[in-house]
Amino acid sequence: MDIGGLYRMAYLTLKEVARLLGVCEKTVYRLLGKGELPAVKVGRQWRFRQREIETWLRREKPESYVVEHLGEETEEIATGPLLSKALQAGGIFFKIIGDSREEVIKNAVNIIFLGAGIDHRQLAQAVIAREKLCSTSIGRGIALPHPRHPRYAAFDRSRVSLCFLENQIDFGAIDKRPVDKLFFIFAGSEREHLQLLRVLALILQQAEFIEVLEGPGSRLEILRVIRRLEKRLELEAVLP
Repeated sequence: MDIGGLYRMAYLTLKEVARLLGVCEKTVYRLLGKGELPAVKVGRQWRFRQREIETWLRREKPESYVVEHLGEETEEIATGPLLSKALQAGGIFFKIIGDSREEVIKNAVNIIFLGAGIDHRQLAQAVIAREKLCSTSIGRGIALPHPRHPRYAAFDRSRVSLCFLENQIDFGAIDKRPVDKLFFIFAGSEREHLQLLRVLALILQQAEFIEVLEGPGSRLEILRVIRRLEKRLELEAVLP
């Protein structure tokens, strides 16, 4: 029996974990230092059990997990909430000012309507805390900020808000590209949070959508492209 082969299958190296999480190795060391990431020391090297890392990824960095496993989730995508409806509820905003991640997140959350009883200041702090844990950037100048726990607040419905930034901001993206587009996801439940992530990840793979984002197009143009892609990809709405 090839024990070494079994060992390699069961455990990941630090470099492999960094790639899987979509972060730099320095971020992995920071997470280890805070006790945030499950790992064991083998001699002087860190090793990570693959199943534990995938569980952590799904819970703490679902945007990376969804992108990595998108092809395996087609059934759940087909019954997910329609992105166009969530985006209509959350809104599309332009020229959000700020010179740091914290500033643009605070300024964006302050202008997004999220229903009665939502403390925007506390929500912004929750989103910033999640961003400090591990960047939600997925590359190509796009990040998907959200609270660490999807059911952070009593949202009356799930919303997605698209915010175009006035300045490009360093979000610690794995592709080193600064971020200028934020998709905030404020879900009514953990299930809807994952469903919206899956739909968004699928639509972000379409060249037509990337083109209208880079324009950027108007609010109406962006929504039209999303609706067209939802129809083409046969996505089905379940949001009211």
